[in-house]
This record gives sequence, structure tokens and C-alpha cells, in this order.
Amino acid sequence: MGKHQAASVSWTEISAAIRANPKRSVGLQMGTASATVSTLPDETAVAWISGGGWTEDASFTVTDPVSFSLWVRDPLYRIATPAIRRSLEMEEAAFLLHGSEAAWKQHNGRTRSWIRKHLEEDLRLRAGGGDPAPDAWEAIRTTKRAALLLDYVCVVRSLRVALWWPDLKAVTVVPLSGLGTSRPPVTQLNCLSGRMLIGPAGEMSVPAAAWPSLLLKASSEIVWAPPASAPSIGSNTVAQIHDQIQLLLGAGQPHVRTGGRTAIWNRLMWLTLEASLNGKDVQELADP
Repeated sequence: MGKHQAASVSWTEISAAIRANPKRSVGLQMGTASATVSTLPDETAVAWISGGGWTEDASFTVTDPVSFSLWVRDPLYRIATPAIRRSLEMEEAAFLLHGSEAAWKQHNGRTRSWIRKHLEEDLRLRAGGGDPAPDAWEAIRTTKRAALLLDYVCVVRSLRVALWWPDLKAVTVVPLSGLGTSRPPVTQLNCLSGRMLIGPAGEMSVPAAAWPSLLLKASSEIVWAPPASAPSIGSNTVAQIHDQIQLLLGAGQPHVRTGGRTAIWNRLMWLTLEASLNGKDVQELADP
């Protein structure tokens, strides 16, 4: 699996390479040319991020966390035939499956609430050539098991993704923390369409520390919420949550102690994400 290396290649560069290829309509081996090879993407403007220039890559539907990992890391996956894509997905799922024990130890899977049985079941299905789970992105919004699979993939592959639900006026980011001092850029996914978002200059991600500024450009109706993979509030009292917020802010930083328990907990989750986006090695909070 070492051949799948991270690549900072913009869609603009990929598009130019496709146009310059005189054999772009020639099939791979005995197959026919994929429509995504011979046809440039029909991008759709994103109306809910102000300032203009953001579009969807309408040439590709990202179906689940395995597909997402490959879309970000392997430019060839984006333009491959369906058969080759499925083969790459099987390889990626097998890599994630066979590395689960080492990843559990390295990234403190217990604290992150990873359940190895669930991870292995879901990844084994994909490694065996099974179809992605239906409505995977909706499940990731509402179901902890599905969200933790995405959390696992992102932590292992050092990725970060903003999940936008424009129909529900909501956005979240996975993972909240757990990437150490590394600051991988944040890619954007429209979970309603399953399409990745492309920036005004053809960029496929936003620098980690700049993502909150992108959120400010979104419609004022869109609200950030903690992902379903985040630790639950459990029995934490208001005082305990305030104490954790103060630890993140630092002793010299003022902290307004107002709001209900849920609102304060969500603020703690946001501050955890913000610290991680800025390269702080934030310790993952364990579920109570």
C-alpha cells in the first residue's frame, strides 16, 4: 500500500493534463474509456459559501470513508475506470483492516471509542469487494459507529474533512483531534450530493488554521456541530466542562462562564477542534 502517497495536485493541474493527453479517449487495456477520463468535470457552483468561486466536482461521487481516503490521496483514483476504482478501494480497505491492531495502540483507540470489532466488520466487507454502505454520509451524521469509521480512516491516513449538509444548515469536521502536531489541510465534502468541493483557484483543500475563516464565509444559517464521533457529554458537570475549557484556553485567558450544559460542551468541542487545527497536540477526551 505504500504506493498510495499523498499528492498536492490541484484539479486544475489534473484537468490540464487530461486536455493535453492526445489519447485521453483510449480505453485502459481491454476496457472502454471511463467518462471521467475523457470528459472534464461538470462543476456546480456552491451557493452557500459566499465570495463565489467554490464549486462541486460533479464528475465524481465519493461514496464512503474508503472512497474519500483514495480521492484525497490518489489522483489516479479520481480518473480511473469503475473496475480499477473498486480494486483500489479493496486495497485501501485491506490496508486499513490489517493495520487496525497497530493503529489502536498508536492512536489510543480505547480513548477514541474505536470498537475494533465494528471497524473490522465494516472494512472487511469493503476489502472483499462489497459495495459501500448506502447513505454513508447521512449515517456518519447520525450514527456513532459510522462516524468512528471515518474518524479511524482520517486519523490513520492523517486526513481531515469538513462535512457540509447544506439542506440541514449544518457542518462538522472529522477528526476533532488526534493528529498530533501535524496540520493536514481540510478538504470539503457536500454530504447531500457526495461531491468534493473545489476552491476558487482549483485548490482541493484549505489550510487547517484557515478553515474557521471559511466557515465564516458560509451562509449565516449554517451552524457547526460536533461530529457523532465526538465524546459524549456523559456525567460531566458544568463546572468540570468549564475547567476543561480553561485548560484549553490557558490560565491567562478570560473565559465567559455562561450558557447551558450542552452549549458549553459544544464550545469545548469547538475549542478542541480549533486547537488541533492550529497544530496543538490536544489529548482526545474519553467517553465517560
